[in-house]
Amino acid sequence: MRRVRFLGLRLVPLRSQPTKARQATAEPSRPQPRPPGTPQPEPERPPATSPVQGDAGDGRQLEPPPGTVPEERPALELKGILELLGSVAGPVTVVTSVLFYFGWAYTGAFYRYFAIDRSTLELSVRDYVLRSINSMLWPLILGLVLAALWTWTHGLVIRVLADERRRRLVRRLSLVVGGVGVACFITGLIAPRVGNPYASLLRELLTPLGLAVGAALVGYAGHLHRRSRTLPQATPPDGADEPRWLRQAGLGLVAVLITINLLWAVTYFADALGRGDGYRLAANHFSDRPAVVVYSTKRLFLDPFGGVEESPLPGKNNAYQFRYANLRLLIHTGSKYFLVPSGWSTADPVVIVLNDNDTIRIEFIRA
Repeated sequence: MRRVRFLGLRLVPLRSQPTKARQATAEPSRPQPRPPGTPQPEPERPPATSPVQGDAGDGRQLEPPPGTVPEERPALELKGILELLGSVAGPVTVVTSVLFYFGWAYTGAFYRYFAIDRSTLELSVRDYVLRSINSMLWPLILGLVLAALWTWTHGLVIRVLADERRRRLVRRLSLVVGGVGVACFITGLIAPRVGNPYASLLRELLTPLGLAVGAALVGYAGHLHRRSRTLPQATPPDGADEPRWLRQAGLGLVAVLITINLLWAVTYFADALGRGDGYRLAANHFSDRPAVVVYSTKRLFLDPFGGVEESPLPGKNNAYQFRYANLRLLIHTGSKYFLVPSGWSTADPVVIVLNDNDTIRIEFIRA
């Protein structure tokens, strides 16, 4: 290394000495010694990852660190509750509507057999629903079983459609189902013209059920045929891509046709069942209805033709002056008693209506 003298001093070039920056990069920093008694500083911790955005790198979600409160999502929970309520409320509303309509039709047919108009009964919606439960129990069970079988069959058909080799079989099956549906529809149309359509309950139900089943089968056959040609693996023919609104319109028309015919069938079934129950009740002389004894403050002049017994009560200071026996309770609704004589018949179909007030007293006797 070259040295230079200047004014008697020995000078060394600066570039020959290492700088402090180079020494800092070359040598690692050493901790400064601490005086005794000084506490050691805490080591720095890495920042905690968010429990929502944490990822283990292999697709698994990291668990939140201990003590971390998970983020609440009340909006998602409320949406799930509303969806659950909607899925339950829909079927319940449909079933309740069917029960009300059946009870309304059944009650009208039953009391019409005794020459009573349905409007005079003043029944509520709850009364109609409760009166239809026993009669509609087996039809509802049968309908649920058929719906479950259709769901299972539809799932099987969808699995078959996933196999491209069996798709031709599904197309042939759709043609068969459509043919059966057309046959049912035609049978429903011509059923009223074959013999007396009111000879039996089966003929009464043949028209609406034939139309409903025919429309359902034809609509389902069209759905299968369309789906077998529009899957991603299949190549649809020219002109097969129909507009979406046309498919929705066709589905809506089929649903409306099925609903109308099912209500028609329910009307026939309820009417036949109501008339049959009225006939059996009269044929058994109202033996399952409680006997009634009426006490009145005034003479009611009830028709004795059906076997009603009128007896004046002795004494003038009695609260009631007349007694009427040999009566049966048909129904009590609102503030009215509908009574029939024990000897009621279609030749003299008399029904007695008494207002429920203080001028009469009613006694019930077990049948």
